[in-house]
Amino acid sequence: MLRPLDVFVRVRPLSFVEHRERANECVQIYSDKQVGVGDSHFTFDRVFPPQSSQEEVFGVVIRPLLEQYFQGYNVTCLAYGQTGGGKTYTMGTGVTEMDGGKDINISFGILPRLVRHIFDTVKDFEVKKEGRRQRKSTVTVQFVEIYNEEIIDLLGTDERARTARRNVSHFGGGGFGVGGNKRSEIQIRDGPDGEAYLVGAEEVECLNENDALRALQQGAQLRTVGATGMNAFSSRSHAIFTITLRQMELEDKQKGIVDKDIKDDLNRTNNINRGKKLITSKFNLVDLAGSERQKRTGNVGQQLKESIAINSGLLSLGKVINALSAEGGNSLTHLIACISPAESSFEETRSTLGYASRAKLIKNAPIQNIRDQQKEQANQKLSEKEQLKKIQNENVEQQEEVIDLLEQKRLLISELDDLQEDWLTTKEKSAAVAWLIMQSTNLAELLTELTKIMKSEGIFNTKLDITMQDRVQLAIKPITGNIDLQELIDYEEQCKLIRKMKQEMDEQQKKEEQEMQEEQMNEDKRKNEDGKK
Repeated sequence: MLRPLDVFVRVRPLSFVEHRERANECVQIYSDKQVGVGDSHFTFDRVFPPQSSQEEVFGVVIRPLLEQYFQGYNVTCLAYGQTGGGKTYTMGTGVTEMDGGKDINISFGILPRLVRHIFDTVKDFEVKKEGRRQRKSTVTVQFVEIYNEEIIDLLGTDERARTARRNVSHFGGGGFGVGGNKRSEIQIRDGPDGEAYLVGAEEVECLNENDALRALQQGAQLRTVGATGMNAFSSRSHAIFTITLRQMELEDKQKGIVDKDIKDDLNRTNNINRGKKLITSKFNLVDLAGSERQKRTGNVGQQLKESIAINSGLLSLGKVINALSAEGGNSLTHLIACISPAESSFEETRSTLGYASRAKLIKNAPIQNIRDQQKEQANQKLSEKEQLKKIQNENVEQQEEVIDLLEQKRLLISELDDLQEDWLTTKEKSAAVAWLIMQSTNLAELLTELTKIMKSEGIFNTKLDITMQDRVQLAIKPITGNIDLQELIDYEEQCKLIRKMKQEMDEQQKKEEQEMQEEQMNEDKRKNEDGKK
C-alpha cells in the first residue's frame, strides 16, 4: 500500500547575534500545519514554532514510527536545510557527552532519545516468561559521513579507516574529494533482498545503550566541521547513523528450545539456527550538510570546494525527490526541514520549503522484513536433496560413459594385437622388408635430390644441411631385426613429406621461371616500341 512521505518544518529561534542586530523575521506561522515566507504559502504535516522543545519534536516525528520499526519496517528520518538552520541540533548527531545512566538532557535531539527508547523496548520484549525468553534481539550501529562526495567510516577501527579520517582536512591540504589523493574504499551495493548496503563500513554490535551512545559520541567528534560566515561550527558533511535491529522469535519450550544466558542470547548465529522468525529493521537518521550561498558564507579555498560539493549533493537530492515522486520506496520516511526565520536567509528558507513541499509528493510502499527461519531451512534442505539427487544422477551417467570408453579401448587394443601378429608372420614379414627397402631407397634418392636443389637455391644453412644428410643416412642404413608396424608408417609419412616439399619447390621454381619470361617479354616489347619512335 502506497503511503505519502511525512514532512515536518521546524523554525529555529533568532540567534543571539540576530537579536543583537535586531534582525527582521521573514517567516509567518499561520497554524500548526501552515507556514509562509514572502508571498509563498506551504502546508505540511506539522510546523514546529521556535519555542518547540526537543522532546515535542521527538514525540511527533519519531515516536509514531517506532511501532512499525519493531515490527520489521525500515525507517528513515532526514534533516534538511541551510547552514545554521538547526539540523544537527534537531537530530542530535552533535552530542559529545552523555551518561547513559541518567535522564536525557532536555537539549538532546532525536538520536540519543531514540537509542534509549530502542534499548528500553528491547528489554521489555525480552522479559522472561516461565524462566524463558520469548524474543532475542541484537542491535548494531553504523556511522558514516559523506564528505566531498566520498564515504568515510566514522566507526572504523582498522588502519584504512584511520587513514581515511586523517586525510580529511578541515582547511585544505589533500583530503578526500576535490584536490585529495586518497579515495574511499566504501562502496554502495545492492543486496540480494533489494536493499542497499555499505560494503567496507564497520558495523558495531551494541549490548546496551551505553555502547550505542559511545559509538555516537565517537563518530560525532570525528565529523568534519568548519567555520563559515553563517555558522561557527558548520557541518561540512552529510552524516548517516543507522541502527539495525535483529529480533528472533523463539520456539516454545516443548520443542526443545532451552534458554541460555544473556551473552549467548545475543549470539546472532545461534539465534538464527534456533529461532522461528527473524525480524530485521533499520532506522536511518540522516543529517544533511548545510546548503548556502557562497557570497553569504565567505568561503574560500578548500571550504569553497566543500560548499560546491555540498550544494551539488543537495541539488542531486532535489532531483531524487522529483524522481521518487514517481517511483516510490520501501521505507517509512520522515523529512524535517529546518529553517531560519531571519530575513537575511529569505532565499535559503524559501528554497528549503520548496524542496520540502515537493517531498510531500513522494509515496512509499513499506515492506515488512520478516523471514520464516523454519520454512527457509526446510526449503534449503529440500533444495539440497534435489541437488544431491541431480549430482548422483550425473555420476551414474558419467560412470556409464567411462565403462563404454573402457570397452572401446579394450577392443582397439585387441585389434592392434591382431594386426601386429599378422605383420610378424613369415610371409608378410618378408614382403614388409622388401617394401621397406624399396621405400628407403626412394627416400634416399628424394632426399639427395632435394638437398641439391635447396643448396642451389641457397635455402639451406649448415645446420639444416647436416640435419638433412643425417636423414639420408638414416633412410639408407641397412635394415635388420624385426620390422615394427609403426616404423613402416613413419617411413611412409616421411616419403609423403619429402614428395610434397619437392613438389612445392618445383612449382615455385616453375612460377619464378614463368615470371622471368614474362618480364623479359615485357622488356623486349618496350624496346621495340622505343625503336619505332
